Amino acid sequence: MTLSIRPHHAMCIILFSEIGHSAPYISIMREHIATLSSNPQTIVTLCSELDTICRFCPQNNNHICGKSDEVDISDRKILSYCGLEFGHQSTWENLQQNFVENILNMGLLCDACKGCMYLPRCKDHSLYES
Repeated sequence: MTLSIRPHHAMCIILFSEIGHSAPYISIMREHIATLSSNPQTIVTLCSELDTICRFCPQNNNHICGKSDEVDISDRKILSYCGLEFGHQSTWENLQQNFVENILNMGLLCDACKGCMYLPRCKDHSLYES
């Protein structure tokens, strides 16, 4: 099984908190979290286009991201901090470890996700950043 996920959504999966999200978004995130938790060897491709999680985003306007500039900046920062590029494939286990080591443990979450309205919830939820 292979999942295509935007880099910022991979970070969201690691730090997900249900507070403030719609029921359909919570459902798709729970589904991805359960899949990846039960099979950490799942191959994940980091993509630049809308992924399955985007289906339930309020910024998804007929398959066009209403925050594409902001999201693209976040995706590119995440990739840069982790030494990755769009199209990179690895197991979820390795990808998660890379994100934790290179973003969370380095205190870069606020910069990587700057402008995201959910960042305060992720910071509260994160064990990695003070």
